[in-house]
Amino acid sequence: MLHSYAIIYVLYLSYCDHTICTGYHIRCLYFLHPFFSIIFPLLFDFSRHLHPAPQ
Repeated sequence: MLHSYAIIYVLYLSYCDHTICTGYHIRCLYFLHPFFSIIFPLLFDFSRHLHPAPQ
């Protein structure tokens, strides 16, 4: 199930402008369904929590 979210997230990233502002694709979220603007930031935070960036 998490793999399907990852695939959707990759498609989302490829669809969106690659300019990242504080980790989010702010401009793209406005063009997507509100569901995605809620789910993807949460999923991003969740994945970042599971796999913290190397120091």
